[in-house]
Amino acid sequence: MNKTSIIIQCTFLLVSMCIAGIWGYGIGASRNVRTTTYSDTVLYTDTIPYYKPVPVDSVVVKYVTKPLPIAKPKPTETEVEESSRDSAEVIIPITQKVYEGEDYKAYVSGYETKIDSIFVYPQTAVITNIVQEREPPPRWHIGITGGYGYGFKSQQLEPFIGIGITYSFISF
Repeated sequence: MNKTSIIIQCTFLLVSMCIAGIWGYGIGASRNVRTTTYSDTVLYTDTIPYYKPVPVDSVVVKYVTKPLPIAKPKPTETEVEESSRDSAEVIIPITQKVYEGEDYKAYVSGYETKIDSIFVYPQTAVITNIVQEREPPPRWHIGITGGYGYGFKSQQLEPFIGIGITYSFISF
């Protein structure tokens, strides 16, 4: 092997390494960070008790006339019992009351109505967005290389082991 072939081989090797380095630097600089976003949703129900709520509005809806019994005192011996009706007609207002809070509204109708308690069961959704960032693995590697190739010294195909620079087309 003469000096010119060694110089050509070394020059070819240096030029190849420079081109590979420049190309790899350009590819590595354009690498994007991959992000994955997924949501985790949890539903739960709260119980909110309201004891003895106070009405915020009251409207007379209609009037109903009902007979009610009259309470008579017992007659004494000197009084003579009068013949009279045993009931009286009374006009009763039927009202509609509105009970309202931050997260409930209740309507109640009737005569002297009230709500003793009301329970509200609002459903709450907690949504958690999770973002994961993942950088792609590097494509250029320096390491021990083995294979089968053309030997410049022997001028034929032969197996080899050496230190080499590799570029990964597919990473997993």
